[in-house]
Amino acid sequence: MKSEKPQPIVLDKSRQRVLPDFDEPLLSENDYTVEFSNRGEKVHYNPNPVNLRKLTVACIFPGCGRLTDRIDGLCADHCQKPGRNDIPKVYRAHWADWIGRIIPPGMTREKCLTWAPPHIKFIEILVSWKDKAGRPRSELDPFVIDLMTKISGSVYDSTTLQKDWETRGTKAAEMTKLAKKIVDDNFPENEYFGVKTEGKKYNNVALKDLPIRIAAACLVIGVISEEANRGDLWCYTSMGKSNQSKRASVYMPMAYYLLRRYTPANTVQARQSIRH
Repeated sequence: MKSEKPQPIVLDKSRQRVLPDFDEPLLSENDYTVEFSNRGEKVHYNPNPVNLRKLTVACIFPGCGRLTDRIDGLCADHCQKPGRNDIPKVYRAHWADWIGRIIPPGMTREKCLTWAPPHIKFIEILVSWKDKAGRPRSELDPFVIDLMTKISGSVYDSTTLQKDWETRGTKAAEMTKLAKKIVDDNFPENEYFGVKTEGKKYNNVALKDLPIRIAAACLVIGVISEEANRGDLWCYTSMGKSNQSKRASVYMPMAYYLLRRYTPANTVQARQSIRH
């Protein structure tokens, strides 16, 4: 009879924050507010290597302590090997779930604490935003290219952001400023203030008369949050090894944008093409 695989071990899963929560307003218009926050409730696995420099460190397997220089921080006895099913996998959980929160008119932060619509929702709003002749807006492509250029490799991972915040650092605030700059550079307030989209429904609340700058801000901070929670590009880039990144990074949501903007792919087909 085949023995069952042992349950994975998750490190840092129940960790408590030390400093107050981070809730930083990014943009407000037409009674909508977009914020960057660490108060999401879906903490993801940390995909970043625990020992990227391959230093001699203590094995991270609970109760082990043997020395290792492996990139995954596990000693020879506890790393995964072909044909070995008796060793439980060790995952690390991020310290926080970073989100791009939207607060609609008439709502409060506490009522919308974890309101973080997926980036796909705002991509759909943008690609359906037409000019007076019913054509796709030409300013979207430069915005998306700028978003990819400035975010790729620049977003600190979730745990690094939380560690920095707990030691009174400024990295989370820098991410908020970066998102604001991307919006302002592509949709300057003096030209786009008051320009609205059709919006969408989220959590049974219609996002009516959604300003284009708010939609753009939600997409940028949503992508930044996704990259922090799931990506590994900043970690490898910081070590000069960006080519070793194993995650799709910011390019995954932007692939969805390109499929919806330039091909006949419907929403289901576009979603399937970027699954990972």
